[in-house]
Order: sequence, then C-alpha cells, then structure tokens
Amino acid sequence: MKNIKKRYFLSLFVMFAMFIIGGLGIKVKAEDHKIPIAMATDNNYVYPTVVAMTSMLENKKADTFLEFHIMISGQVSDENRNRMKKLQSMYNNCSVNLIDMKNSFDDTYIVSDYITKATYYRLRLPSVLKQYDKILYLDGDIIVREDLWDMFSIDLGDNYIGAVKDFGQMTWGSDYAQRLGVKDLSQLINAGILIMNLGKMRQDNLEKTFSEYVPTLESRRLYLNDQDVLSATCYNRIKFIHPKYNAMQHFGFHYDVLPILIDCYDMQEYKTACINPTIIHYTSINKPWKSSNCRFYGEWDKYRKKAESLVYGYQVIPNGVYTISSAMDGSKVLDIEGASEENGANCILWENHNSDNEKFKITYVGEGCYEIESCCSGKLLDVEGSGKEIGTNVSQFQKKPYYNDNQKWIIKHASNGRYYIISKCNGLYLDVCGAETENGTNIHVWKPNGGDNQKFIISK
Repeated sequence: MKNIKKRYFLSLFVMFAMFIIGGLGIKVKAEDHKIPIAMATDNNYVYPTVVAMTSMLENKKADTFLEFHIMISGQVSDENRNRMKKLQSMYNNCSVNLIDMKNSFDDTYIVSDYITKATYYRLRLPSVLKQYDKILYLDGDIIVREDLWDMFSIDLGDNYIGAVKDFGQMTWGSDYAQRLGVKDLSQLINAGILIMNLGKMRQDNLEKTFSEYVPTLESRRLYLNDQDVLSATCYNRIKFIHPKYNAMQHFGFHYDVLPILIDCYDMQEYKTACINPTIIHYTSINKPWKSSNCRFYGEWDKYRKKAESLVYGYQVIPNGVYTISSAMDGSKVLDIEGASEENGANCILWENHNSDNEKFKITYVGEGCYEIESCCSGKLLDVEGSGKEIGTNVSQFQKKPYYNDNQKWIIKHASNGRYYIISKCNGLYLDVCGAETENGTNIHVWKPNGGDNQKFIISK
C-alpha cells in the first residue's frame, strides 16, 4: 500500500514539474539537438543536393538544428553557391557552410560516367571537419522523410562508420573480396549514407589509410570508387544500422525471393525500409531529375517543387502548346523545316501558317528549364552536338534520357511580353541568324546581345 502511495505522489510530482516547466516556457534549444551534416557536390549535382536539403529542412523537428557543410568543387558557379546558401534564410534553425575543395582528387581514378570526383571528398572529412567527432554524411541523390536526430544518436562505439549493407554488391563473389583485400563480402556497405566517427578516425589516422588505398583502386580492378575504399579500410569496424536509413532504389524484392536479403537484413526491418523509409536513396543511373520513370519519383518530385519555389523561382510560363514568333516580326515564327519528322531537321524562321511544324509543346522540367517539343514530330529543340561555340546550329532530335542539357532551355523575361530562350548546355541565346526576317532564315545560338533577334513572343 505504501508503495502504491509513493508511486501516486511521484506521478503527481512529475506532472506538476512538467506543468511548471511548460508554464515558464522552458524549451529544449535547437542547439541541444544540433546535427552536423556533410554533403558533396560539383556544379552538375547542385540541383538534387538543394532538393535533398529541402526535404531535410521540411521534415526536421522544431528543436533540431541542421548544420550543413557542403564540400564543393572549384567549378561550382557563384549562382549555384548562392542557391545553396539561400536555404539558411528560408528556414529556421539551420546553417549552410560551403567548403571549396578546389582541385582535390582531380587526377583520381573513377569508374562510371555519372559519378564524379566529388564522390571522394568524404574521405577528407576527418581533417576538413576537425571540430567534430561525429557527423552524418549524406549523398545528394536522396530524400529525407523524417527528423534525423534518432539516426544521429546511434552509438557507434569504437566503429569508424555506421552504414547499411548493400546486398547488390554482396553477390559479386570471392574474387572481388580478394581484390578488395578483405575476408569476404559480408560487410560491404552503401557509402551514400554514413554516420562517421571522425574522432576515432583521427585517433587511428584513418585518413592516411584512405589516401594510401585510393591509388590502388585501378590496379585492384575495383568498380565503386570511395565505397570500395570505405568497405575495405573500415572492415570489422562498421556498425550496421537499420535499412530504413538508406532505402536504396533496388529495395522492394520480396524478402524470401532473394536469399542474400535474409543474410543482410532482419525481415521486419527490411519491410519497414521498403514501405516507410526514413531516407530514400536513388542509387541507380535512373535519377528522378532525369526521368520520372523511377521508383519513389513522387516523393522526390514533392520536394523538387518546394525547392523550386524557394530557391529557383516559379516557372515563367505554364505548360502548353505555343507558337514562338520573332520580336522583329510577329508574323514570322520558329518552324521545323519541311514539317520533317527526322532527327536533325533544321529549325528556321518562316511565315506563320498555324501548322503543327510551327507549334511547340513547352514543358517545365525543373531547375528553371523547359523542353520545347515540335508538335509535328514529338522531337525536341536541340543544340547540335551540345556545342559550346557561338553559331552552333539548332535542330530537332529525339528526347535523350540522360546527359540532355542541350535539349533544355531557360526561358527568361526580356521586356514588353517578350522572352529570351537560353540553352542550358552553354548559356548561349536562341538567335535569328543575322537579324534577318526572310523565310528560311536559320536559327542558332549566340552570345547575348540584347537585340530583337534574340527576343521571342510565346503565345497560344
């Protein structure tokens, strides 16, 4: 009976204390829940990185402070630097620190056309962020759906990293293990999402081990760049974390279909990762900013739209079918020569006959860019050969799934309801050659000159 009374009065005391604390407005400060997050990007990866950062900021709790440390290559433009920095003025309890890695790893061996040297920057974090003993490292091709404090709070002990196993690589066989220099492939990780024990790494001088291993990647015939470095050098010092913190794009197989899944993950944890992940990781070459035909595209697109409105600005014109006439003479419009449906058919200026080869479907595709599709062929306006020179010709070509910046156009207000149309691949302006208005005048790209031959009226 006495114990019951004690518990009763203890409960009353706790509730009274909570009431007093709440009444006094005492709160946990965001600084008490500060999470240092490292990321890495070159100029081409800024856009998905901004979308990833936006998803983290949208889903963090009020008492969580996100401290971003973005390692950037020396080629990142001032405009893109400002875009990343802008997020700290759009959200409370966050900061953005840009770290210029200059020419780090420029001469380093790399496999794959869609991975760049910036992938190696994480190997420098023990010295780059020496003020921290523990951080999160996150790739830019992700979406974060929940607050990250629970993940950051995972105790690594004496392990160097916390990571999720990558079951795809674990099927590569004993030969790959020998080339890595490890006993077997049972501990191979995906390196895109890491909890890093920087204090322990510095204590054991692991950055030196990284730098000695990197030059051997080519002779070892290894395929996964920094991921292989980390899997090999951190072997037996890895804390394997819940797969919901790195739900890779190839997750989704039935648990009992692939035996390797049983070796990698607890069944219930794997199901949680597939159905309700904390972090979605777009690991394949089929990235959501390149194609909508990828798993979890809807999640990415939701945060893309938010990032667009905050950082890149709203689209200038709505999606639709338009004629594009010259500001020099409104009766002359862009025209696919001869109403051709062939790749390489030329874009010219011609008198408006309201025909399909003079109509274009303009679609916003993100990052301030549009695709301009001929209604007569379904092909896109294309800067031939992704040329960088003034005078490069513009024609039509079938849509390319990847590396298609020469088919993306930035539409900017000029004046009096007119627009500039600018190639994303080279920054040059769509231009009526020689400022002529004769039927058949060629269309190409040219450096900006402010003339009416670079201004267009876009009308339905």
